[in-house]
Amino acid sequence: DRKTALKDLEMLKYVADKFGNEVVLRNYLQIQQENNKVESNLKAKYVIKIPELMAINIHNTFGKITITGKYKHLQLKTDFCNTELKKIIGNLKVETHYGEVFCQSVSGEISIKSDRTNLNISDISDECVIRSQYGKMQIQRIINLQKLTIDAQKSEITLVGVSLKNHAFHLVNDYGKLKIPSGFSSSTQNNHQVAMLNENLTAKIYIVNSFGTTSIEN
Repeated sequence: DRKTALKDLEMLKYVADKFGNEVVLRNYLQIQQENNKVESNLKAKYVIKIPELMAINIHNTFGKITITGKYKHLQLKTDFCNTELKKIIGNLKVETHYGEVFCQSVSGEISIKSDRTNLNISDISDECVIRSQYGKMQIQRIINLQKLTIDAQKSEITLVGVSLKNHAFHLVNDYGKLKIPSGFSSSTQNNHQVAMLNENLTAKIYIVNSFGTTSIEN
């Protein structure tokens, strides 16, 4: 309905301000009266091009984010969002609550904190730290990895196509399942499982998971 759409669009506000060296972009709903409710399905879309090697901070709720390029530091905080990160160079920090994250070809230090979020990660290098609870995680094709650390609870973790001969593995699983190929040294005691491989190699993969499943697939 055109009349309803016009009324609702008047409540959708957009702000673009500069504070010192910071540029702030923001949209929000401004409801003048309590009995006025938004009836339309409103959507705001930003297409932003920036110079390389800048620091970026994005906070988004209910939406989709697609990012590529070189950054000094890239920080994301999302709720109920789908996020695509492709061909990223720079340090990356992600905090996500519900939704999905697709991370492909990222070169730099990566830090991810996820809650009830599905993670699909491939072609990463350098260092990666992931803290996850109540989610599914698939990691594949890691390149020039220095260290991968995963601390998870009630999560389903799968590593696919990760070279066993090039990485040192230390896997711990409490009250869950540990699915590993042959060749690992392993022990189980009172629902506490530990598996290790190639302990002397410099490229480290360290995974702790509680009440979940950790799988290593060739």
